Parts: sequence; structure tokens; C-alpha cells
Amino acid sequence: MSDLEFKNLQFFHDLATANKCNQMIDILAELFQKSDEDEIDSISYFLVGDIAADYRHIRLSMGEELTKSSISLALGLCKEEVEAKFQRIGDLGSLAARL
Repeated sequence: MSDLEFKNLQFFHDLATANKCNQMIDILAELFQKSDEDEIDSISYFLVGDIAADYRHIRLSMGEELTKSSISLALGLCKEEVEAKFQRIGDLGSLAARL
């Protein structure tokens, strides 16, 4: 299984903002067509909210507070600033992408 590369992030953003089933299908088709064969399994697991097959017993166990702390540390921001922005945006994924 390969690591997902950042080149695929736009596809996931497009999926999250798509509002029609056919649009989502087109985005997924393009994602799989442009992906290397050894990335398909990682992408598929990621799409269903996992990072690997269940039998591999890989768990991140990152709660909301740990994720906020990670964002704060990675971007050199104080925790209060991250918390304030999170309260405004309401989604940690969107927060990290915007920062």
C-alpha cells in the first residue's frame, strides 16, 4: 500500500463540494484514472473513512483536541488562535486547509 500524495487533495475537495451523484462519479472516475495502480487501495480506504483494511488494526485515535494541538504545532499558532478559528469555521479539515 502506498502513501497518498498531496496531488489528490483537490479531488477530495471537489468530492466534498459536489452536490450531484453524477458529478461525484465523474470526480471519482478521474481520480482513479489519474492515480497510480499502487495508490488505489489507499484512496479507496480513505474514501470510506479508513486508513487501511480493518484486519491491519491501524487506528489513529486522534480526537478533536489532539487534532487542534497538531494544527497549532504544525503551523506555529497558539492554541487559542486555532480554537477561535475553529469556532468560526466549524470543521477541523477546513480549518487546516485554510491555514
